[in-house]
Amino acid sequence: MAFIPDGCVVKLSGDMRLIVGEVSRKAQVRETKKGGNFVKFSMCAGAKPGTDQDEKLYIDCIAYSNGIVNYCTDLDRGDPICAIGKMQSHEYEGKTYYDLKLIWINSPVITPDITPYAVPKSSGGGDGSYGGYTGQPEFHEEDDDADLPF
Repeated sequence: MAFIPDGCVVKLSGDMRLIVGEVSRKAQVRETKKGGNFVKFSMCAGAKPGTDQDEKLYIDCIAYSNGIVNYCTDLDRGDPICAIGKMQSHEYEGKTYYDLKLIWINSPVITPDITPYAVPKSSGGGDGSYGGYTGQPEFHEEDDDADLPF
């Protein structure tokens, strides 16, 4: 591979890499021919303040996993990210380009939505009502004659 700045790309095994950098092109969700979704964005690794443009490594990232696609929709240009994936390079018109097929990603600026995990999916009658759970706390007035609600 061409010049890779120290501290931004770590070889894990084979062609698996851990890369730390920032988003250089906003994430875009696209549809596959079979109707699924995937996400594409670019990241820049090794960009240090005051360094020459040639020391930056730009990597095109792609992911097909629904969890990663949903997570990446909030990524914006300049967001710091840490990613793990399968890295490959290819030559085109004398330049080397890098691609990363993501298997894991994390960014401190994104708070994942855990709402689907807060409600037990096994409860409810199959109508999506979750057994009467509305997502709001329930309050009961004190009644000496009634049984406790729990």
